[in-house]
Amino acid sequence: YRRARLDLVGWICTYTPEEIIRAAGFIPYRLLPYSTEDNTADTDLLPPALCPYVRQVARSICRRNNENLRGLVIANSCSAALHLYNTFAGKDELFVHLLDLPRLQTAEAVDYFTAELARMAFVLGREGQEVTFDRLRQAVEHCRETEKLCLSCWETNFIFQGEGLIQ
Repeated sequence: YRRARLDLVGWICTYTPEEIIRAAGFIPYRLLPYSTEDNTADTDLLPPALCPYVRQVARSICRRNNENLRGLVIANSCSAALHLYNTFAGKDELFVHLLDLPRLQTAEAVDYFTAELARMAFVLGREGQEVTFDRLRQAVEHCRETEKLCLSCWETNFIFQGEGLIQ
């Protein structure tokens, strides 16, 4: 993706539907913490008592470890994620979308989450390509194929090792 200059949308929580990101023409990019060896305070945007994982992800975003990062989708799954959203929302460099998650398992919660997913599709479509039914279906098929490949590797005891995986 770096050589091809493909636009990435970062995410941190497994509740984030990668299929919608892909259907909008972006590559879903799992944001990982920056190296813990460098703990300089110059990029500490979040309080020290907050989740260290989210604080390190914020550092990673600030340092722009990936120049193709166009935006963020942050699932409102914990208070630290909400702080991360508030830190980057409204900044010009990246678009940021907060995906609110229902806290109950009711019919109303399903309707609420359906509306949240539609809103996410609209926002990402505005920033990238319109999310259509066909594009979403293709993205779902792509993600299913990826899942099958990963399961196949797991079942054959294939070992994923850093750089070798990318090659």
